[in-house]
Formats: sequence, structure tokens, C-alpha cells
Amino acid sequence: AARAAWEQAGFGSHARLILMRLELQDLPAPDHLVAEGDLRDLGEALRVDQAAFDSFWRFDRTALLEAVQATTRRSIHLVRRPGGGLAGFAITGRGGPLAYLQRVAVDPAWQGRGLGRSLVRSSAAWARGQGCSALLLNTPEGNGAAAALYASEGFRTVTRDLAVLARHA
Repeated sequence: AARAAWEQAGFGSHARLILMRLELQDLPAPDHLVAEGDLRDLGEALRVDQAAFDSFWRFDRTALLEAVQATTRRSIHLVRRPGGGLAGFAITGRGGPLAYLQRVAVDPAWQGRGLGRSLVRSSAAWARGQGCSALLLNTPEGNGAAAALYASEGFRTVTRDLAVLARHA
């Protein structure tokens, strides 16, 4: 319903999103050590985010902070490289009985080693520990690798009727 007003203001569909949901029961443990982070880790997380996403989807510091502060209860999950430095991170927030996987990013040099899977599992375990019944996320429709990872972890598609709008010149 809100989309019409945005379209009248010159915005149009840029990308379609898939909304996915995981019921929080019988959760497998992460395969990697996942540590809890805090706001001091956002500088390193921003570096990973910048490397992991193309320009449209990259977060700047403000967007990363907004993802952390989107809910009153949240957790930052970190996987560190051997010898130091961040290999990947996830941000999870709780809103009532639902939790939201706000962001997952793995440094491209560390992709393909299961770190993203461990971050998703850690996020789900945190959400369950917070008393949430389900974990929600969205991902671009064209991001088949992410959608396949989430589906393999038990996430089910809720809808494909979400869109990211962008202003047309």
C-alpha cells in the first residue's frame, strides 16, 4: 500500500527481495568459533561489509549502526581469522517473539569455508536463547548462493513480494 506514494515521487523497483523464516527448534551448532562482539567491532565489520557486497548493497557506518540499533535487544556475532582480524560477522535483533537476521557478511577471502553457515547458526541459537519462536531475514532474489545457504539451514520462503525501491533519474 505504501509503494504507490513512493512510485509517484519518482521511485521504482530496483530489486526484489525474498523474505525467509526459520522456526527455532532443533538447531545445529556452528562449525566455527563464533564470538560475541560489540560496537567497538563495527570498524572491522564495516571493512568486511565493504569487501563482501557490491556497491548498491554495501553499508556505510551509519547503515551498519542502524542495523545494530534497529531493535532494543541485539547481538553482534563474529568469526575471527587465525592470528586476528575479522573474517565475518552477523547482526541479529529481537522484536517480541521474532528475531531478525539483520546482516551477514563474510570477507571474500574467507568465503566458501562455512563461516556464513556458522554465523547463521549462531544467530539462530542467540534468538532461541532470547525466547524467540522464529528468525526472519530477507535477501535479494538474485542472490542464489545466500538463498541456498538459508534454505539448507531450514529457512522457508514466506514471500517474494518485497522490493527495494530506487529513485529514477
